[in-house]
Amino acid sequence: MANTLHEIAQEIFEDEFIDHDDVTQAGIKMWLRNNLGTLNIFIDTDFEIIDEIVSPVLKYEEKAILKEMYLERYYHKIARSSLKGALSAATTEWIIIKEGDTTFTRANKNELVKSLRGFANDHRDAKEYLIRRYNAYQTHPIEVNIKSS
Repeated sequence: MANTLHEIAQEIFEDEFIDHDDVTQAGIKMWLRNNLGTLNIFIDTDFEIIDEIVSPVLKYEEKAILKEMYLERYYHKIARSSLKGALSAATTEWIIIKEGDTTFTRANKNELVKSLRGFANDHRDAKEYLIRRYNAYQTHPIEVNIKSS
């Protein structure tokens, strides 16, 4: 089971970003290092990094939460940068031009930003669902009442 920061970053990179030029394994690894504490807060654990190895071993569920945390942040980041571009663009840009049988459609930057925000929100919802499920299955009864007859 992969449990070094490099191996976990490699899994995320290969699953989601193998064809992206704007994401690197090193960037993902640094993000993982900086946000392991946030995972600890979300799921009430005490993971730590010792010599590039996460201790104790991250299980599948914990890695899934980390991945959703990263993807949420990634899509928020590109939505924000796309919004900056949309705000700086001229407001008189055309979106659809029709003449006779011919139609030209240009991508609407506002719709692109909405889609990216939707992706980020989807990953946030998935992260929150995984956290709720994780916390529900990790809890143990505090007291058990046994009635004798």
